[in-house]
Amino acid sequence: MVTIRQIKKFFIHLFNLAVPLSCPLCGAETEAGFNSFCPECYRKLPFIDDTQPACPGCGGVLDSALAVCSLCLNESERPWQRGYSVLEYRDSARQLVSVMKYSNSPELARPLGNLLAEKLTELALDIDVIVPVPLHFWRQCTRGYNQSQLLAEVAGKRLGIPVVNAVKRIGLRSRQAGRNRQERHRSLKGIFALRSDISLEGKRVLLLDDVITTGATLTAVSRVVLKGKPASLQVITLARTPRKF
Repeated sequence: MVTIRQIKKFFIHLFNLAVPLSCPLCGAETEAGFNSFCPECYRKLPFIDDTQPACPGCGGVLDSALAVCSLCLNESERPWQRGYSVLEYRDSARQLVSVMKYSNSPELARPLGNLLAEKLTELALDIDVIVPVPLHFWRQCTRGYNQSQLLAEVAGKRLGIPVVNAVKRIGLRSRQAGRNRQERHRSLKGIFALRSDISLEGKRVLLLDDVITTGATLTAVSRVVLKGKPASLQVITLARTPRKF
């Protein structure tokens, strides 16, 4: 008699035949599993140098003797307690994020979300919930998914941390890409709100987004999250825009 387990294994086998266990950058087959980076491409990813002191505002390399990096120095005080990031937003990292967001490739959330999980494992943070930065309803419908939510779900599942959509986007604005610092902050006023059916009170919250440039989006969402009276608020992004921005 054929069991459900055997049927499941059969379909997994068919899936693996149709979708090779390949690296999302070079296409080489990998032993780590579906859509995992091969060792060579993994080494080439533009990881932020964790041997250098990190900026508490964004997680990038601290590039001066001041308390925060030159990017964060140009911004108002960050509303979160500590910021972290994994990659510099350039080269292969920029390519991967762009393809994931704009080329209907949600599958890239798996290898990229695993990078976030690896970073969080190293940091050993005390986290109760992960809150992804939301997309507006219509933009999510158009794209088909919220890339930050997918990244959060991959990392959260691997670490056993629940993901809650505690913030909603109530206003629709044009994309932030290409805007200067002042335009980014102005465009985000009053477009986020807490959901009334989810409580963050007393919880240690990690806010997650794909990329930090000026930090305008994270700042706007953080101020809304803080209205929910969490015990702590930290942020993490997959990538941080280099200083030359």
